[in-house]
Amino acid sequence: MTDLRTYEPDQVARALDMTRACLQSTDARPSELALLLAQLLFRDSGGSYWAADPLAQRWYRWHESAWQAAAAPGGSLEGLASLDVPGSDLAEIPVVEDEPKTPTSAAAVATELTERLATAYRAGRLSSEQAGELLGRITLIDRQGRLWRRGARSGEWYTFEDGDWASQLEPPTDEALLGRSDLVAWANSESTDGDMDEHLAEAFGSALWSGADALPEPLTDPWEPPDATPPVWPACPHCGRESIPAGSFCPWCGQSLPREQKRHCPRCGSPAKPTDRFCGKCGAPLA
Repeated sequence: MTDLRTYEPDQVARALDMTRACLQSTDARPSELALLLAQLLFRDSGGSYWAADPLAQRWYRWHESAWQAAAAPGGSLEGLASLDVPGSDLAEIPVVEDEPKTPTSAAAVATELTERLATAYRAGRLSSEQAGELLGRITLIDRQGRLWRRGARSGEWYTFEDGDWASQLEPPTDEALLGRSDLVAWANSESTDGDMDEHLAEAFGSALWSGADALPEPLTDPWEPPDATPPVWPACPHCGRESIPAGSFCPWCGQSLPREQKRHCPRCGSPAKPTDRFCGKCGAPLA
């Protein structure tokens, strides 16, 4: 699964500024610039995908099966965790703090820890991969050997039975659990070795062997951006992949690039790529 991260508008702006400076650098290699541009894909809270043009400082939104020019998106955005954002590093230490001071049930502690991790992902402190690995450790085990986990998005409780996760109406009680172990230390540790009671470790290992390593529900939706490339740079007329506007040769196939590659739809005036046969906005055939 693709490792994602949540970015605030100012972080996205810094990433675009940094990418624009790199694109304008005469020392940058075309292949490296193309890879940088490919990272500028985002998704908003409504599930819409966005692409950025750092040179022209324009945004495109995937709508009605096509990339369409749009105003800059508002609010936080999900994007690839590998995007370079100056001065905004991901947490190196798992974001799991001390257990609540007030005596409470194991289910309540697990609930609070799960919510903390989900909040840390939404705040951009953890990537989806980091948060998912930690959420997998927030696990309770009952006397029947069943694993219990709380969904990070819905708040529902699940048990692992017959090779799959099943939703439950109520959380487990302390009396029903095989043992509490040291839940916080276990969740915060890079390794579970030696942190769990022997019977807990045996039940946990058996469940993982049966497929319980997957979370009962994903922390975020699968990353499935459109296959169509955004209308940021023109496409190579030889291989069809996006090329560098100022380049003389395609960074992908090495063929020479014509100086002028711009095309426009004769009906609506929308920009079109050299390889397009029909307009992506109005569907008119292109000569």
